Amino acid sequence: GGAGGLVGPDMVSLGATAQIDYLLESLIAPAAKVKENFHSKVVLDGDGQVTSGIPVRETEQEIVLRDAEDKLVTIAKSNIENIKDGRSLMPDGLVDSLTRQELVDLTAFLAQLGKVGGRYTIGPEKVVRRWQVLPYSNEANRKLNRTSFDTAASDDPDFVWTSAYSRVAGDLPLEGLPTYKPHANLEPTTFVRFEIDVTTPGKAKLVVDGGAAGIEFWLDGKPTPLADGAVLDLATGRHQLVLAVNRTQRTAPLKVEIVEQGAVVQVIGGK
Repeated sequence: GGAGGLVGPDMVSLGATAQIDYLLESLIAPAAKVKENFHSKVVLDGDGQVTSGIPVRETEQEIVLRDAEDKLVTIAKSNIENIKDGRSLMPDGLVDSLTRQELVDLTAFLAQLGKVGGRYTIGPEKVVRRWQVLPYSNEANRKLNRTSFDTAASDDPDFVWTSAYSRVAGDLPLEGLPTYKPHANLEPTTFVRFEIDVTTPGKAKLVVDGGAAGIEFWLDGKPTPLADGAVLDLATGRHQLVLAVNRTQRTAPLKVEIVEQGAVVQVIGGK
């Protein structure tokens, strides 16, 4: 549903189009059948470097490949020694460590993705699916101790964020996410953030499933009241939204939806 890398096809409707035997074969032997537009190329350049990736674009001067790490690699055509068709970028053996039951469960889950009326269907709602989470570090904890939670909503280099992803239903489980407690009188707090891109300015409502109790909120670094169904006045461009979640007050998974009320908003996904 837009979350994760682009090196493989979006699986939002996989179960509605693929048979179980095809899914199982794709897991066990990923190179047996490769989806159209995801065939790779293997390029040997003049420096002896071999690059495998899916062609993204090509000009008279260069070719751009997306490698298995979802990174774009640009290679000058004048520096190409050889180019040939490659295999699937999905490695063999990824399911070898699974038990039989785990493989059955995984295949059954994939077979349900996108089925109309099923549990694992992604709707048109603008739900946050790619989050960034602030991992715990002593330096970040000390900085929060010396300043305030506002610092976590800034671009401070001591705060290094990592990606996390919602489940199919759009909820992000809080269990296992890192917490901060910079002062003895503060409750354990988890910091998460996401981005939106506004192409038409206007208003949009931020809806937190289960209510906003126990959550502090910053829009572009500015503290913003997050009452239930808070309405934001958004200018054109990209905006960053940071949430501090009080883990004592909130234990339920976090699900956030953007409801347009004049603004045209895209929730940023990707890796």
